[in-house]
Amino acid sequence: MRSKVVVTLFVLFTLTSIAAWGIDLTGTWEGKQVCQYFDGRKSIQTDNDVLRVSQNGQDFYFSSVLVDEIFHGRIIESAQHPDKSAQAVFVECETTESSAYQELGRATKLQTKAKGGGLFKATSNFFQLPDSEVRLLLGTCIWTYKRVDTIDPNIESCAAGNAKVPKTKKSRR
Repeated sequence: MRSKVVVTLFVLFTLTSIAAWGIDLTGTWEGKQVCQYFDGRKSIQTDNDVLRVSQNGQDFYFSSVLVDEIFHGRIIESAQHPDKSAQAVFVECETTESSAYQELGRATKLQTKAKGGGLFKATSNFFQLPDSEVRLLLGTCIWTYKRVDTIDPNIESCAAGNAKVPKTKKSRR
């Protein structure tokens, strides 16, 4: 009987430990996006982009300097290494079927390291209606970033009411 109690406690402790040690993407990530537009223009590479990420459980919110919007992501952790590896889906917070700017992406490689480093690789598709500054845009971007610090930038959720970062231009150009 005593061995069953010990085994049960061990299993519970192990499961609790796994849940407590999930991947944490919080921090600042530096990198680039390479985007191909439908209008036939050459790929546009944007170096020196910065992502600021705040995570709460499986949800994370981030802003990009390149696209001055807030994104909401949902993490699916690796079964083998939940503390170091994951994938995610993300969407620009105001994306709806009628919004002028829409973006949906998949992070295919999310990795973090014990000392704070990490890798964020993703692909996204976006659509932007024309306005006075921008032609109709449709494109795909490849995102590649490395984490440079783990300080929480306190990016608010989409529901916070101010899910915007200070505006410069909405376009990727």
